[in-house]
Amino acid sequence: MVEEPMEDAVESAFTQVPSKDHWFQYSIAPDDFDAEKVWKVIQRFRTLLGGDSWQCPFCGVFFKGHHATKATFHLSKSVGGGIKGCIGRMPTWLVESFKEAIRQKDQIKNMRKQITLKQNDHALSSIRVQASVIEEGQKRSSNSALASSSKKVQRTMHDTSRAAASTQLSVALCELVFAHGLSDAIPGSNAMKRVLKLAREAPSTYVPPDKDAVRGKYLDQNCSLRETRALKLVRDHSEIYGCSLLSDGATIHGCSLVNILAGIPISLPPVMEIVDCTDHLASGGSKDSLFLTTEMIPVAERIGSRNVYLYILDGTSNERSSGEMLEEKYPWTTLLHGSEHVLSLAVGKVCKIPEFAELVEEHGEMYSWFTHHQKPSAIFQKYAKQFNRGTGRKITIMRA
Repeated sequence: MVEEPMEDAVESAFTQVPSKDHWFQYSIAPDDFDAEKVWKVIQRFRTLLGGDSWQCPFCGVFFKGHHATKATFHLSKSVGGGIKGCIGRMPTWLVESFKEAIRQKDQIKNMRKQITLKQNDHALSSIRVQASVIEEGQKRSSNSALASSSKKVQRTMHDTSRAAASTQLSVALCELVFAHGLSDAIPGSNAMKRVLKLAREAPSTYVPPDKDAVRGKYLDQNCSLRETRALKLVRDHSEIYGCSLLSDGATIHGCSLVNILAGIPISLPPVMEIVDCTDHLASGGSKDSLFLTTEMIPVAERIGSRNVYLYILDGTSNERSSGEMLEEKYPWTTLLHGSEHVLSLAVGKVCKIPEFAELVEEHGEMYSWFTHHQKPSAIFQKYAKQFNRGTGRKITIMRA
């Protein structure tokens, strides 16, 4: 539970800590700074009624108790720890130092957990040996006390087996992530929880789909399901807030596409349509303004054209002309052009000037030398770490 701020009168019962201005005079962590000593940064108090409290020097909020872990989470601006992150302005190096302290504590917890799991495996082996001995004795004797003891051992072995099976399942999930280069957030995601829930209900004869089925009918089903969800999400919120449509052309592995997204205030822009222009271009057509407008109008109508108030298009000539057509058809809308593409093209032309081109080429050679050769890369990282006061933060060369 998040600690609630205290507004009672307090008096200091501990050594005064430096003010927040003291920490802003450093651009990186001082050599004598230790993020685990959080009370060197935060002022602790003892209330007049005898209770303990502390105050964040950056946001000025008081909190009850003296909880070093909660104080560390607060200064790291992280989610968790049963406390809100600091909303005040802090030096970046200070925030990162407390985040690193939290990560190190989590690593220690994980190591202790692994040790405990190994001890559980050893205990499980011992219980199995004891169970076999009791079972042999049960065959030779009908003693009720011995039978009762065997049942207790069997229950213990069953519980331990379930714990061991849970551990093996966690290891298997991690192996799946590592083997296929997946995100480490997958095992704890809602999608994985749904998979495990359905797996419990599936029959023992269930066979997972092969790769052809995954990239075939199941991919089509998933695409259709997501399109339906995206359309419903946009419709529901556009009736209240309105929405915008974003369009941009793209060529991926030689395939000419037009991407159409919807902008709503409660989520990232969902994809409404990805138009494959291959057949249109093969029949002699082009991605002109009429074609782009023809593809945008059905999307707007599915959402509800009266709820679309803004069109954001690329800065190219065909996109600008398409926007003018949409403004004429839907006069209540506003048209905006993205300038980053045009700016990128302009910078690309500037870099073709001989003096700039020579500079870019020299930078590319330096980048290639330090990144594509093992020995220069190792030397660079060694001295980069030294110049960064040995904090371990990785410094890389910016690519032109």
